[in-house]
Amino acid sequence: MTTQELYTKGTSVWLPSDETVWQLGTLVDDFAVGNTTLDVRVENGSIFTVKVANEKGFPPLRNPEIFRGLSDLTQLSYLHEPAVLHNLRVRFAEYKTIYTYCGIVLVAINPYQEMNIYDNGTMETYRGCAMGELDPHIFAIAEEAFTKMEREDRDQSIIVSGESGAGKTVSAKYVMRYVAEAKGSTTNEHNVEKRVLATNPIMEAIGNAKTTRNDNSSRFGKFIEIDFDKHFAITGAKMRTYLLEKSRVVFQSPDERNYHIFYQLCAAAKERPRDYVELRLDAPEEFRYTNQGQNTVITGVDDFEAFQETCYALDLLSFPQEDQYIMFRILAAILHLGDIRFIPLNDDSSSVVDNDPHLSIFASLLGINASQMSMWLTKKKLVTVKDQMTKSLRLQEAEAGRDAFAKHIYSRLFNWVVGHVNRKLIPDRQPHHFIGVLDIYGFETFQKNSFEQFCINYANEKLQQQFVIHVFKLEQEEYIKEEIEWTMIDFFDNQPCIDLIEGRLGILDLLDEECRMPKGSDGTWNRKMISTAKDKEKAADKSWKYFEKPRFSEESFIINHFADKVEYDSDGFLDKNRDTMNEEFVNLLRASEFPLVAQLFQDGTPETLTAGKSPPRTGSTPTKAASGFTHSNTPTPRAAGAAHKSHTQSVGSQFQDSLRALMDTLNRTTPHYVRCIKPNDEKAAFGFDPKRAIQQLRACGVLETIRISAAGYPSRWTYKDFFVRYRVMCRSKEIDRTNIRKTVEIIVTKLIDDRDKYKFGKTMIFFRAGQVAYMEKLRADRRMACGLIIQKIFRGRAARRKYLEMRRAALAIQTAARGYLARKHYQHLRRSAAALKIQTAFRGYQQRKKFATLRSMAIRMQALTRGKAARKMYQARLLDKLAVGIQSIARGFMARRRYQKQLRRIILVQSCIRRFLAKRKLKALKIQARDVNHVKQLNKGLENKIFTLQQKVDELNGELVTRRKMDAEVLELRTKAAGLRQLEADLHSRTSEIALLHATIAELRTTISTHERHTESLTEDIRNLRSTVITKDQQAAEQSSKHAEEMQTLRRENQALHEVSKSQSGLLTKEYDERIGTLERDLLEEREARQRALDDLDRVRQRHSNLEDQMKIEGRQARSLQRTPSDVSNDSDNSATASTVFVPEIGDDGYSTQRSKATSRRGAHNGWPGFHLDSTSPKPGMDGFVEDDGVVGDANHSADGLFTCIDAAGMDEVQVLREQNSILKHQLEMRPAVDEIVSEKIKRHLEVNLALRSSLARCQSALSGPLDEAKMDELRASLAILTEQTTDDLATSIPNVTVDDVGTLDPTSLNQLFLSLREALAIQATETRQLMTGRNVLSERYTQLMKENDCLKIMLANLSKSSNLRDGLSRLAEDTTKTMIANETLLKENKGLKKKVHQLEKALGQRDGTSAVNILNDADLEDDVPLIQHLKAGHMGMIEYPQSATEHLVRCLTSVPPELASTLNYPGLPAYLLFMAVRYTDQINNEKAVKELLSGAKNAIQNVLKNKKAGMEHFAMWLLNGLRLVDLMKQYSGDEKYQRVNTLKQNQHALRQFDLSAFRQQYDDLCVSIYRSLVTFMQRELKDDAAKAIIEHESVLGLKEPGTLPRRWRTKSPAECFTSTMTKLNQFFRMVTQDHALDPSLVRQIFKQLLYCLSANSVNFLMQSQKTCTFVVGIQIRANLSQIHEFVRLHSATFHGDDIMQALAAITECAHIFQARKAKEEDIDGIISMSKFLSNAQIIKLLQNYSPAEAYDAVTPEFVQKIQTRLQDRPEPTAPGLQPGSYILSTDYVYPVVFPYTPSNVELDTIQIPKSLHMEFVKKI
Repeated sequence: MTTQELYTKGTSVWLPSDETVWQLGTLVDDFAVGNTTLDVRVENGSIFTVKVANEKGFPPLRNPEIFRGLSDLTQLSYLHEPAVLHNLRVRFAEYKTIYTYCGIVLVAINPYQEMNIYDNGTMETYRGCAMGELDPHIFAIAEEAFTKMEREDRDQSIIVSGESGAGKTVSAKYVMRYVAEAKGSTTNEHNVEKRVLATNPIMEAIGNAKTTRNDNSSRFGKFIEIDFDKHFAITGAKMRTYLLEKSRVVFQSPDERNYHIFYQLCAAAKERPRDYVELRLDAPEEFRYTNQGQNTVITGVDDFEAFQETCYALDLLSFPQEDQYIMFRILAAILHLGDIRFIPLNDDSSSVVDNDPHLSIFASLLGINASQMSMWLTKKKLVTVKDQMTKSLRLQEAEAGRDAFAKHIYSRLFNWVVGHVNRKLIPDRQPHHFIGVLDIYGFETFQKNSFEQFCINYANEKLQQQFVIHVFKLEQEEYIKEEIEWTMIDFFDNQPCIDLIEGRLGILDLLDEECRMPKGSDGTWNRKMISTAKDKEKAADKSWKYFEKPRFSEESFIINHFADKVEYDSDGFLDKNRDTMNEEFVNLLRASEFPLVAQLFQDGTPETLTAGKSPPRTGSTPTKAASGFTHSNTPTPRAAGAAHKSHTQSVGSQFQDSLRALMDTLNRTTPHYVRCIKPNDEKAAFGFDPKRAIQQLRACGVLETIRISAAGYPSRWTYKDFFVRYRVMCRSKEIDRTNIRKTVEIIVTKLIDDRDKYKFGKTMIFFRAGQVAYMEKLRADRRMACGLIIQKIFRGRAARRKYLEMRRAALAIQTAARGYLARKHYQHLRRSAAALKIQTAFRGYQQRKKFATLRSMAIRMQALTRGKAARKMYQARLLDKLAVGIQSIARGFMARRRYQKQLRRIILVQSCIRRFLAKRKLKALKIQARDVNHVKQLNKGLENKIFTLQQKVDELNGELVTRRKMDAEVLELRTKAAGLRQLEADLHSRTSEIALLHATIAELRTTISTHERHTESLTEDIRNLRSTVITKDQQAAEQSSKHAEEMQTLRRENQALHEVSKSQSGLLTKEYDERIGTLERDLLEEREARQRALDDLDRVRQRHSNLEDQMKIEGRQARSLQRTPSDVSNDSDNSATASTVFVPEIGDDGYSTQRSKATSRRGAHNGWPGFHLDSTSPKPGMDGFVEDDGVVGDANHSADGLFTCIDAAGMDEVQVLREQNSILKHQLEMRPAVDEIVSEKIKRHLEVNLALRSSLARCQSALSGPLDEAKMDELRASLAILTEQTTDDLATSIPNVTVDDVGTLDPTSLNQLFLSLREALAIQATETRQLMTGRNVLSERYTQLMKENDCLKIMLANLSKSSNLRDGLSRLAEDTTKTMIANETLLKENKGLKKKVHQLEKALGQRDGTSAVNILNDADLEDDVPLIQHLKAGHMGMIEYPQSATEHLVRCLTSVPPELASTLNYPGLPAYLLFMAVRYTDQINNEKAVKELLSGAKNAIQNVLKNKKAGMEHFAMWLLNGLRLVDLMKQYSGDEKYQRVNTLKQNQHALRQFDLSAFRQQYDDLCVSIYRSLVTFMQRELKDDAAKAIIEHESVLGLKEPGTLPRRWRTKSPAECFTSTMTKLNQFFRMVTQDHALDPSLVRQIFKQLLYCLSANSVNFLMQSQKTCTFVVGIQIRANLSQIHEFVRLHSATFHGDDIMQALAAITECAHIFQARKAKEEDIDGIISMSKFLSNAQIIKLLQNYSPAEAYDAVTPEFVQKIQTRLQDRPEPTAPGLQPGSYILSTDYVYPVVFPYTPSNVELDTIQIPKSLHMEFVKKI
């Protein structure tokens, strides 16, 4: 099909117009082949006739409505000038959108109005998005440049161009802001980003001015390089400047101003006259250099505020205050220089006005001589070969020299400022890449164009050439990438025009040549150019074809630039190119008394003369060596060391060199283009002048881009998108969904015959211009035909349905009438039958009622009679039963009384007989003992034996000394082997040790009873004693030798352990892998330990009943002490056996610990799994109920409670084991204390062993001779000392004998005691060996547990997502608290019962009397009774700590990791402990201490959160603790309103001295800051995936293929983003509710903020992306939001109420608008009523962005205008995040947070300090 076939009746075309450039018209008739004219009706009704000689003569076609307002001009089907202009007008004037893409070019139109599209929310929206994904924006260009720098590892440049007033400076400023703020820096301490942005106000002050076109016009060009390191973080920046407009310093056109800095300085002198009195400044209207424009004020600009901003920027860039003031002096001096007046002396000379005040002020400000200055202002020096002479200047020459001097001073100052800025921004390390921002003037043409316009247009010629080549290159690369056939595209090459300017014998060469001539003039130069042009024309030189001579002027010339013809006035070219000045002015300034002024005018000084010069780059990118900068008259030497030569270089040559260097830099980078357009000259907001716009579009190269694109294949579709839209053009059988490309080829070849109109690429199909519009027409025709068929079928079906409905209605009427008559007859018959039935029923009812009355009366009489008889019988039987009971009780009482009398009599007789026999035996023994022969016989042979024993004792003493040294070595080895503290098996060894000790006690008691029963044979006892002593000596010798061997072995083993510890430190990682097998083997043991723990818990609950039974049993035993000594001994043994019933088995839980004597005795009755009693430090309020020395207490308690909780939850064993490890892992690291206990135990045993041997030696010595009274006393003293030394450590190994008991013993008892002590010595040696063996076992067990620990860590990571586990821990904490309270009650009751038992035993002992043996047995009984402790009144809920340890206390509390905090007994435990310390400072009334404590804690918390390693867990933990601390301050403040819910004890613990309301406020503010940081962390995790998750996820009904938008990184699909978002929401919920139990109301506030983040980012994405504003996207948004609603519903217990869902109201309303009708006026009310959370600007933006799938779904401009009119009367909603006048929701908005007051129900005196906090230096009081 040819293009001519598209010209049918009604087709819209474009016609040229004098007013609007192009106007829209409609064809009146179809175009027929052979016609030469077309009739077109324009919008005003006029008809124009267009002649069409050939195909190119046809008027341009208008694009279909679907292409209206496209964001990319190259996507238009018809690419031509009117289409581009119309699309820009629609977007700018109607859509109020200032940015539009044109391929790689961003077209920016100046709105002349503040636009709220540059906030942080917009910046966040564009971060990470590819160019074209969202609506065009300057941020998209900056993001694209940064992305390509990362991807391609190549420097980037952003070229911002346009004429004055088009907005170049603002665009460049926003590019720099985005790159600086969005990308950040790794050197935060240097504030590189702030320094880069601080250059803007400085350069605007000294380089920008008000012009007739722009209030802030940049009067110089600049190229800023923002440097990045290898991690793509900003490290610094550099600036180059070009062609400063110096003439503005001395001259301004009407309604223009000088540079801003002059007006700012005058305003500062007015506002702060004291600071700037020396400058002698007045209003700017008083100075000639500032009043020529006759308007010194800019509307809406405060010069003083701008001056303050400039000063702040100077401070930020480290300009010294002294240099700043000198700079202001120079600027003020320039103003005064301009007011120096001259008077003519004659025609050839002039003079300065006498006593001119401005001359003296100028000289004083610059520190120069005023008289010399006055002389050289009117004279100049002429230098000849032989002499020098001065020449007077005429008045005009003097004024010109003054103005040249002022321009030179300002230029030098400008260069110095730029140089200083570069020095402060230069990176401290070699940059890796850079992004360059070029802010340069656009093509200019005025009525009078001079040297400045010539240089500007020359620069634009160079940039246009580079731009065209780059666009052409990209176009061809796209074709090569898609592997399609293409022909070379012809494009306009402006190289001849460039050669005309810069080529050999070009314009610049001729200009420099004329400047070197002594009498050169502008006219001579102009004539030379005309002559050269004629010569070149004869030589057929193409370059000079662009040069023309005006018809009527001999002082001007014309150049045909790429944009337009420009006529230049040659007047002034030579002077401006020379830029000469009186050298004596410079010499005067070089002699200034101010060093900075003198430095400015020193030739060759890099800081001044080459102020922007960047050093050559080296390193990774050696090709990026930047050339020197050139600024106006500041020369850049072409060769090093040619300073004097560069001073003579012309301005044109300098500019040519700098431009060449700039182009070299740009060619080494990947360029990005921003073309700024000025829409009108009146600066009217959103006013669009087509003439001005098309002129700039032609000049800036946008139309050239369109032409290049139109010459190729501008329309490009992916195969999938083409198939989705045009599959209607083929039959169903032709569709192959497995090969979409094949289907597309069928469709295209079927529709388009000419194969040159399209090309099939690898991933896309390419079309020539106009083909897409042709296919749209065919598609519309096909849909129209299908629509007619559908209408035909539908109308026929509707007519038949109407007929059937009428037929059914007639039948229904007939049926209803017949039914009515039948029902009427039926009702008559029914009434007759009903009357009969009613009569029958009523008569029967009367008879039944009468019968029922009679029957009920009879039954009642029978019941009364029978009841009376039954009660009488019951009373008789009851009396019989009571009589029998009384008889049985009486008879039993009499029988028991008789039995008791008989029993007492029998016992009395037995006692008398036994006492008589005992006395008789005692008497015989005393007689026998007094016999000297008998004593000698006893002591016969003992002397030699005692001597031998003494020698052995000495040897043992020496061995003990050696062993003490070995103990010291063991302690040293223990310190070195701290990492090998594998002591978990101590539980098993201690179990065997206790069993051995009990067995020893039983054996000793058996021995004592045996000696008592055989007292009558004293001789036999002495013989047995001697044989026993000999045997024990042999055993002692054997044990001593064995002990020495074992100690030597231990030393070797410890040395080996020390060596192994060094070698194993590097093998720990390998050993961890072996722990998996160990875990499986120990799984059954863990299950058994759990069952034993549950059994122990049941025994605790039955403790009360057991203690009652025990009291009865022990009471009977105490009463039985009146029996014989043998019986008493047996009872003692029984009691000892009974006492072991309540001793918990050590090792039942699989872990070991060390227990003291008090713990073993009291724990026997009061033990509970996981908790043990400590007699040395009882806890008030808990009756000695504290944690054990080791970690078994905590571990058992946590593990047992955890197993119980997990059983209830139904979790499997593996999950239980993993959760248990999370509780034990931090406790296992605290095991060093167990090793110390074991070592100390060994040391004590060795010391006791030495003491025993010494005491035994003294006993042997005493028994060797006659036992007189003195020896008996000595023996008793030795035994007393021995008893004292062994009370604590051998309480279970020897008989319980006190010091007082020893003095009452007779010789026989002493011998027995001596024998027991010898046996205890042997047991002690055995115990020492067992401890050594236990140490090795502990090491092995600890290694095994460490392996288990690492395995459990791995398994625990997989269980972190289980919510049941967290719920189980919560229930565990509650059950633990309840169990502790119940145990406390039981302990108090047990304590009372034990006291009663002990009192009964004492009473029985005093009543019945005791003997020496009874004392020993009583001591044994007392051993089973817990020691009586004098406890304090109760805990006061305080922590006592040394005042010097405040910092250490704070560090311990604030260094708690979140993982540990989540496992503590109470949520917010650090806050509780901190407040308990505060209560202690309140108790001692130390104000300084409380201030240090609270202030130090606050600072420590802030430091912890400032740490880079601090994550969300830290912020959540300290938000919980901070709020808990604030609530505790309130709860215990003593204020009645906070004490209403307190318990009595909590009110007693209230603060007495201090009012902490001030600290309460500080911590409340800290919590607000932590809350904001926590929310920011969470939002940062969500915002990257928010738009994808809410907008693009989940295709609904196959209407849209997911992920069709271009992305920078396709690492995540929309489904993955949605899954990630929901996973993060669940993780956040689990963190704030389970890990750190925050208040539910606070959780609601957090998630309301998170949902707002999702909504705001999604809404902003919609506002910036026209592609996503479709009906299908509205369906997808609602589907995705429903899943978030489901998440909220699942946690309705926390998220109760609808308030939280209001955070999603904005995105929900967007989806409703997409799905609503948008055609009729009644639809407007619906859209407005549903948009309660959207602003008026957002509603309009959504309607403008709405992309219809079909033409009938399009939103017409008329509908948008109507809704805009209606919205004018609608007040702006006050929804969260809305910004006035902006359609972007603020992503920084945070809902006002309200912290609820939640009093704690935990009493402070019940809180225990976990050992994992390492707070051993504090104690509870």
